[in-house]
Amino acid sequence: MFLSFDDGQNWSPFQLNLPVTSIRDLHVRDNDLIAATHGRSFWMIDDLTPLHQLNDAIAGSEFHLYNPDDAYRMQQSGWGRADSKREGENHPNGAIIHYYIKDLKDSDTVRLEILDARGNPIRQYSNKAREEKHDPAAVRSLEVQSGANRFIWDLRYPGFDSFEGMVLYSSPNRGPKAVPGTYRVRLTYNDEIQEETLTVIKDPRLPNTAEDYQEQFDFLMAVREQVSSANRAVAKIRRLENDMEYLKNKTGDYPELQDRISKFESELEVIENNIHMTKNQSRQDPLNYGIRINNRLAFLMADSQRGDYPPTDQAREFLSEVSAELQTELQSLERLARSEVGAINDLVKSAGVPLLSWGE
Repeated sequence: MFLSFDDGQNWSPFQLNLPVTSIRDLHVRDNDLIAATHGRSFWMIDDLTPLHQLNDAIAGSEFHLYNPDDAYRMQQSGWGRADSKREGENHPNGAIIHYYIKDLKDSDTVRLEILDARGNPIRQYSNKAREEKHDPAAVRSLEVQSGANRFIWDLRYPGFDSFEGMVLYSSPNRGPKAVPGTYRVRLTYNDEIQEETLTVIKDPRLPNTAEDYQEQFDFLMAVREQVSSANRAVAKIRRLENDMEYLKNKTGDYPELQDRISKFESELEVIENNIHMTKNQSRQDPLNYGIRINNRLAFLMADSQRGDYPPTDQAREFLSEVSAELQTELQSLERLARSEVGAINDLVKSAGVPLLSWGE
């Protein structure tokens, strides 16, 4: 197969991974190319928009962000492998974003951002990012090469905050999908910026209204914040526990301090285990030990986005009930920490405990 940019005067190969065989029919539908080989099945080349937009000015530029094609919000899987010759590959599940970097150098910084219509950031990616796996809103890694690049945004917002060693039952950490509407894509190459508009379209087979999508989104964001709040509390408790372990090792000759620290640890463990099942160390453990507040909320979040529908009355009631349980634990944690942290610090100071030593 070949293509031409000058009405047939010149032709360039456009074979890609197509087999060398007779192609009887070609059809462009929604900016996708359908090629029927009559014996080798039919092939689809996703998203022709870069070819439609390509011109001499773009080809000669240092970098370029193509105007992305409309993206359909669908419930689909990522079935198929691009490297397999025995099976096909589904259309990418999300928005396809094409950009071009003429000559990428090691010192170059490339940043890709997804923004809402008001310019608020949704997701951020960079070739210089250092992955922070427990902060879903952190800048994520972006693989960039010289020449053409393709990035898939899965249409999702960041998930909830997590912590080291977190094991949840049947609750993947996936943020809510973007509601149908207008978004912005921003490409920054060193200090230069280009920006384009991205339109997300609802699945045309669904009867959902714009209000339905917004209701679901708002509900999921509320649940996400509750899960994050619970997980941040667990992370804070564990940081305190690490500090106290250090203190215990330094204060073996101070029984009053040892007793106060041990009592504080025991009280923290109760609150921590009410928020998160601390016995869950592997994926099978929740079947034996059950789940706690953070997992109940995380499961609600996962269960409420298995389809495109507004939250049920039962889901809203459950969120209200479990959120109240969480607030009780967070308030108890706040009271306990305010009472004990200051008291233990005062005991350390009055005892003159040497926190650092050398040559002992």
